[in-house]
Amino acid sequence: MDQLKTTKVHKIPVEAIVAAKKKTARVLQGLTNLPNIIIPPELSRDPDQDPSKILCDEVRAIFNTVSRPSLENCKQKIRREIMDRMENLKMMQDVVQIMLASCMINSKWLDLCLELINSVWDLSAHESSEESVTLGSLFLKGLRSNLLDYIEEKKLESMTQLHNCIDEKSQNKYNEEKNKIHNIVRLMVLLYQEKDKKKLHLSIQEILSLVQLLLQKYNFWRSQAHDYHDFENLENPKKKVYSVLIAMIILYFIEEKDLFKESALQELLPEISRIAREIPDAHTHERFVQVLKNYNLQYTR
Repeated sequence: MDQLKTTKVHKIPVEAIVAAKKKTARVLQGLTNLPNIIIPPELSRDPDQDPSKILCDEVRAIFNTVSRPSLENCKQKIRREIMDRMENLKMMQDVVQIMLASCMINSKWLDLCLELINSVWDLSAHESSEESVTLGSLFLKGLRSNLLDYIEEKKLESMTQLHNCIDEKSQNKYNEEKNKIHNIVRLMVLLYQEKDKKKLHLSIQEILSLVQLLLQKYNFWRSQAHDYHDFENLENPKKKVYSVLIAMIILYFIEEKDLFKESALQELLPEISRIAREIPDAHTHERFVQVLKNYNLQYTR
């Protein structure tokens, strides 16, 4: 007969069990962002964390894991979390920053991000003194501010430095920043398309004022570059890159053909076509040419 194997049993003192029960359990950092991981409610939040950080972590996790099948559940969850936990204007601003950051990096699910935002756009903080201040109003303000940051000299300088570097890390960072700008423009177009619904939206007047401002900024840096096509002899060649970067943002707008069905924006096309004629960057020029053909706009180089 085979000899039976025995397992040694270690006895745990009652005192050790009682002591363990009093200890605080913590969830591993980052675990809440993984799909299909269910955390017990009593363990899902670090008791030492700032309430705003707890809410922001929840909102970020929802944006990170949203999908078409889970959209309705995510919309209900984010609304419940914000209604229960958003206490003041500072928390509202923090949540909006998480929403903006999620939209700027999420090219694939940008429409789902907007669905999530539209599910909470009307909410205000419990202690907010201004009822007109909602997540939606703060989000639109932040979205516009983020775009305008990219046409300020400090940001243009940073983008130019990345543009002029040939190492892979700098080029990857440059492309990441370009994608963020593109996502801002795409989101603005999606918000414009919501204009006939009782949801968060941008009007054509708001889009028009932004494109006009871009044109003004482009013309300013274009004038600063002096002999625009003689790159080697420019007094400050980086200013040429500034104008090319702003032209790239304008290009992102005109690539949205449905947007430029509006007559107010169509009136800007002749001025925009001038950019295509004079832009020294070959790649940007070719993209302008291809897009302007969609508008049956003819011009000579």
